[in-house]
Amino acid sequence: MASSDLGRAYLVNVINVGLIGPISVGAVAYMGVMPAQGSSYTAADISDLLNYMARELDDGKSGENWRQFSESEVQQIIDRGTAEGGHDTARQRAALIAAFPELQ
Repeated sequence: MASSDLGRAYLVNVINVGLIGPISVGAVAYMGVMPAQGSSYTAADISDLLNYMARELDDGKSGENWRQFSESEVQQIIDRGTAEGGHDTARQRAALIAAFPELQ
């Protein structure tokens, strides 16, 4: 997911503006709300968090094209305003799954 521009924007937006609605991770379905954290974290904080998750929690499955998130990249994604709330992020997730069905 973090190897594509669409996936990178989605991950930043999940932290920044949250996520609302159903998602499936592996064979497990979840329904709920992840609250926005953008008012609590800077772009540097978000990039640090995403880099930690990719290094420590993804078991090396980030893909060969993965690159670390930078503060400036995260800030550019936030400034573009590709998601204003959790429902927008859910739509991004649907587009990401359509583009990369193996993520489902």
